[in-house]
Amino acid sequence: NWLAGPSDPVADLPPRVYDAYLDASWAPRFGERLSADLGLRTGVWTDFKEVNSDSIRILGRALGVFSLSPRMDVLAGGWYLDRNVIKLFPAGGVHWRPNQEWDMYLVFPNPRIRKRMVNISSSQWWWYVAGEYGGGRWTIERDDGSPDDFDYNDIRVIGGLEWETQTQARGFIEAGYVFHRELVYARSLTPPFLTLDDTVMVRVGFDF
Repeated sequence: NWLAGPSDPVADLPPRVYDAYLDASWAPRFGERLSADLGLRTGVWTDFKEVNSDSIRILGRALGVFSLSPRMDVLAGGWYLDRNVIKLFPAGGVHWRPNQEWDMYLVFPNPRIRKRMVNISSSQWWWYVAGEYGGGRWTIERDDGSPDDFDYNDIRVIGGLEWETQTQARGFIEAGYVFHRELVYARSLTPPFLTLDDTVMVRVGFDF
């Protein structure tokens, strides 16, 4: 992660921080209607100048899924974020697929609604709108050499296009508005909290 600023000289950050982690997920079924969506992520989040026990984080999600019908599921549970401000986030909502054209994942804190536009050869093209609780937490070395542990938190409203193939390859391009941005310094408390201006984001990706 490349960082620029903030301009406040008291709230210095290193030019780069890193995420190095492994993900695991599991979707067990307990019956015809009841299942779960479980996930675990663990690794280190640091600038690699200050590495300590706080650099190692365990994040996860645990959602129970109850199928009201083949096209509608109700989800409830929580996300464990392991940040300085928010440790545990309640999560829940409805995943509704009214037909093959619409996919409405109305689940807090990361809702997403998408609509299929067109099929081109073996790929499907969709447009979507989404919300996201963004940011992260890292251990760092401050400019004066002291260790610290900071959050960057924000809220994102996103619109985009994506394509996917029958082999599960997927690409996307999206843009969004980012607000309620904040830095929280947990160890030095210098400063303890800094509010940042709203901004915009552009993100492009490919996975398979």
